[in-house]
Amino acid sequence: MGTTPIGGGCRKEEIDFDISLSMRIAHIINHLGVSGVNQVVADLVSVFSAHGHECVIYYLKACDSPASYPCPVVPLGGSASLPEHFDVIHAHGVGPMLYVMRHRRALAKRNGSQGRPLFVTTLHCYCFQDLPSLYGWAKGGLMAMAYLASTLWQDRVVCLSQDMMRYYSRWISRRKLRYVYNTRLLPSKQNEVFNPDDATLVDQLKSWHAQGHTVIGMNGVLIYRKGVDLMLRALRLLNLEGRRFRLVLVGDGQDRGDFEKLCQSLGLNDEVLFAGHRKDAYRFLPYYDILALPSHSEGFPLSLLEAAVYQKKVVVSELPIVKECFGYRTPWTSTGKEDVAAFKIDPNQDATVLRLAEAIRNAMADDAISARLRQRFDEDYSPEVFYQRYERVYGG
Repeated sequence: MGTTPIGGGCRKEEIDFDISLSMRIAHIINHLGVSGVNQVVADLVSVFSAHGHECVIYYLKACDSPASYPCPVVPLGGSASLPEHFDVIHAHGVGPMLYVMRHRRALAKRNGSQGRPLFVTTLHCYCFQDLPSLYGWAKGGLMAMAYLASTLWQDRVVCLSQDMMRYYSRWISRRKLRYVYNTRLLPSKQNEVFNPDDATLVDQLKSWHAQGHTVIGMNGVLIYRKGVDLMLRALRLLNLEGRRFRLVLVGDGQDRGDFEKLCQSLGLNDEVLFAGHRKDAYRFLPYYDILALPSHSEGFPLSLLEAAVYQKKVVVSELPIVKECFGYRTPWTSTGKEDVAAFKIDPNQDATVLRLAEAIRNAMADDAISARLRQRFDEDYSPEVFYQRYERVYGG
């Protein structure tokens, strides 16, 4: 058993528990709805439960369509109402981090003689880039500042990549910072049963294939940050060359209306399908030839990991996380070829569209790229590797 000195936002204390023993871990989230953050939490709970640890999820707000989780879920309300003892209290998002900031003293006292819990948070975005793009510069900027301020009351701050850790090291003590790459835990791909609406979508994708089209899919929120407009323009360019591509957009978002108007102005109504929000969008991956991720910014794109599990070709913008995790590999660990078809986003939109179209052509010409991506997932981003990295965060 070892002790780790902890500071930041309070007096220096010591945390004393043995990571080799079963831990009680509380995860605090904003709501139980479907989101990338909550999917990471569900995967964390699954891998730690599989290793004999006890997990509970607490949530701050009710929602109309809660997702399912592999552990008990408990409404939190406004008070410090956690049970007597947790070894780790792990907050995800601005609201949960502010909750810990307000109630940290009470939460620490609840453990009594068992020693105070370890307070951990995972940062799921680049706050000054991503929050303003979602909420506007005024509200998003204030949220970003609250995001940073609330890390003062955390013992360990987990980032999704080394690049993100460097980004936050400008404001957060390096002593607190860690990084852990995400994983994805997906159910068996066999015997998938679709509801009538989803079955209709699958039939459409199958029909496109039967007609000789190449199907590109995008799974996620329909906002400009995700590069949907770039994908629409690249699709038009490719099809003007006589190629036979079709695009399905699985998701919804505040900018969908703009993209539908752009689609109409580009003459793509017969070549693009807006499928709307669908539960567990990864279930449609078997019917894609390529997954497209032309984003301007990403923390760690879960849909890329999902494509790796399904061994699909991926076209993705050359973001820092992509360079770090899915670019060229060292000669002694791989063939030296890329695991994804990446392209660089240029300030000039036309240049970016040309590069995106070229990346799609490259992906179609590389029959082994999807197998390399799956190999990379198995080696570096599997659920077991994810567990081992978080175990080190919790334990030392």
